Amino acid sequence: ADSGGVRPEYALDAMARAYAQRIALFGGVAFTATAATMFRLTFVDLGWDVTEPITYFIQVSGALGWYWFFIVSRNEASYVSAWDWLYHRRRAQLYKSAGLVPPKEAAKKAA
Repeated sequence: ADSGGVRPEYALDAMARAYAQRIALFGGVAFTATAATMFRLTFVDLGWDVTEPITYFIQVSGALGWYWFFIVSRNEASYVSAWDWLYHRRRAQLYKSAGLVPPKEAAKKAA
């Protein structure tokens, strides 16, 4: 018997989706800021001979970070799987804090 309001699961799912979108947006902004900074350093301030090792370090660090993330999370290496991992992880946290059973756990208990 629903009181006509929005089910709490829908609100929690929307909050988890917004969280994952914020993290993805932050990643895009950070990538853009890094590219803009490196462009300025390369073509305005310092030159390629100084910034080449910096760009190499940034690229290798980012690649290793992604590599370790996908090894630890045991997902395929794609942005979609990273977004899904963020979404499902946050959704499980929200469900648990609200005293609800996350959908994956509910499916396991029903089986």
